[in-house]
Amino acid sequence: MLDDFDRAVSAATLQAFAGSEGFDWAIRLLIEVDLLRVGPIIGLLVFTWVSPRGRVEAHPEFILRSLLGIVAATMLSRILQQFVLPERLRPRFAPDALPFPGLGHLSILSDWSSFPSDTATFIFAVVAAIAVASRPLAWMAAVWAVLVVCFPRLYLGYHYLSDLVAGAALGIGVMAFIQWLPLLRRPACLARKLAERYPAVVFAALVLVGYELLTAFRTLRQARDALRDLLHALSA
Repeated sequence: MLDDFDRAVSAATLQAFAGSEGFDWAIRLLIEVDLLRVGPIIGLLVFTWVSPRGRVEAHPEFILRSLLGIVAATMLSRILQQFVLPERLRPRFAPDALPFPGLGHLSILSDWSSFPSDTATFIFAVVAAIAVASRPLAWMAAVWAVLVVCFPRLYLGYHYLSDLVAGAALGIGVMAFIQWLPLLRRPACLARKLAERYPAVVFAALVLVGYELLTAFRTLRQARDALRDLLHALSA
């Protein structure tokens, strides 16, 4: 039943928007260019981390909870996708696949399960973190997340609608849990003292963190892969 609904939504989306080379090009651009796709939302998150006078002394606990929630939600989504839930083929690789637009030189991702969407999990964890500081900014971020981050993945057949909705719910739920978790208060106190003593170091760290969030932890993933290759070579 859910598969039929998902297929109907994808078919309606293609019927409404497919057929324009310019539109397809713009959609592929949004997926490919991190700064266009998630840059505004990460910018809003960093904005909420910094007070109007450009100081972070009042926000170390919020920053710590935000980062932990984003990382935890993304990791949980990947664990569910790879090790817990049954594998679900991406829509464009289903046996009765719809005529989705070509990917060009985008990643195929045929070896990755579709449910839940880790992209939706990540971006809505960020939206939920923004909501802690500002509901109006969170609504702006949510609209951007739906139209610019999630819709292209539905349109190109990377995900079904249920993949995206489940991922969004997971991101919001994990972030809400981390914001409630009492055990982070002591580490946040230490972070506050660090911010007061070394504000320049904290700002430099925020720049690096913002970059990693913008690229969905690309540098960390590259370091992980390099370490794995090194350990494999040493054990061979």
